[in-house]
Amino acid sequence: MRAGIISKLIKSEHGEILQALDLEFCKKLAFYDIKGEILNYFKPDFSRVDMLIISGGNDLKSIISNDINILRDEFESNCIKYAIENEIPIFGVCKGAQSLANFLGACFEKVSTHVGEHEIDLLGDRLKVNSYHNYAIKSIENAKILASSTDGYIEAFSNEKFKILGAMWHFEREAKPSQASKKIFEILKGLK
Repeated sequence: MRAGIISKLIKSEHGEILQALDLEFCKKLAFYDIKGEILNYFKPDFSRVDMLIISGGNDLKSIISNDINILRDEFESNCIKYAIENEIPIFGVCKGAQSLANFLGACFEKVSTHVGEHEIDLLGDRLKVNSYHNYAIKSIENAKILASSTDGYIEAFSNEKFKILGAMWHFEREAKPSQASKKIFEILKGLK
């Protein structure tokens, strides 16, 4: 499978806005038999992709409004609409999951306990995941909840109608694939 990846945006010391993706991201995708390529923000090419992946990084513009978050959210919104219209599965990681949750009608809450490792309940199994976010998904409409943290926040969700899957942890930051990530990628492959 081939994935088009929406990368995060960063601002250089000279004020340039650049696309950025951890080099481990595509390397770790390969473990799950997915080849990834970054989508160009100004001319995305969906002709060679089987799925859309929205990576982590940045914040929703509705939470923190700045030029980078506005640009990224607008691009993601257009890509999400295109993927849904063309029945392309969408997987969101951390900020990407927040974008998909926002699309499905979510409420967010500021948290201080979701940086580092913590436990979740994923489809009845208690597993450990890593997290690096300051805003958690408190509730979500139009989605099936797949995982929750022990403090009651949504960690993974899906919407089969739109072929959407979101997970709030970072598979690309794991030294070796976690049980939680293996399960999420099994679900992702079933969205086709």
